[in-house]
Amino acid sequence: MFDKYLSTSGIMDAVKGIPYGVARFEEVRNENFYYVDKTTYLPLLEDTGKYLFLIRPRRFGKSVFVSMMQVYYDIAKADKFDRLFGGLWIHGHPTPLKNSFQVVYFDFSLISGRSGRVGGQLLRPRQGVHTGWRSAAAQASSVSSGAAIKAV
Repeated sequence: MFDKYLSTSGIMDAVKGIPYGVARFEEVRNENFYYVDKTTYLPLLEDTGKYLFLIRPRRFGKSVFVSMMQVYYDIAKADKFDRLFGGLWIHGHPTPLKNSFQVVYFDFSLISGRSGRVGGQLLRPRQGVHTGWRSAAAQASSVSSGAAIKAV
């Protein structure tokens, strides 16, 4: 009965999904989910103090907001800016800090509070990044004493 709506060229392609349980901004934008544009807050956040405390009730989009900031500020995601932010407020009003940082993202939802081994659980999903830091540290220690290394 509803088969005509389930075709790849039918009306179901135009219907946006509800991103229940989706915490990644890239997934929300790529998979045609509804997204409430909160990019207007980025310039305000850049002009506020050093420390931010985001407190909202459960299921109010804190994780998607932080994920959006990760994608916006990450220099490694600069090539995806037009695709991910097209149609959003910030696409027409980018700030000077757009795609200007190397971002390291820790997902604390992967940590269970019962094991007592927080560090191991935190680094497990990003083991490749952790290993990369070790090799970068080894390279940094071999740099001559006259050279300076700046971490951003």
